[in-house]
Amino acid sequence: MPDDVLNTTLSRFETLSPEQYVQLSECERSAIKRVRVSPPQLGRPGFGRLVIEYDVPRYIVGRTRHRQRA
Repeated sequence: MPDDVLNTTLSRFETLSPEQYVQLSECERSAIKRVRVSPPQLGRPGFGRLVIEYDVPRYIVGRTRHRQRA
C-alpha cells in the first residue's frame, strides 16, 4: 500500500478565481469575513483573482504527493 501524503497549510486567507468563488457552497460563503478583489494584470489572461479572508483559519489542501521510501 503506498504512503500518500496530503499536503495542507493552515491559513486564514485563500486566493480564488471568480469561477471558483461562484462555486462555493452557502456554508463556505457564510464563513467568509472579507473579500478583496485583485484586478487582472495587463497582458495576462483571466479576470483577476479574489483574496478571501475567513473568520476562522482553515486547512487549504494542496496536491497529493507520494512519499518516497528510504
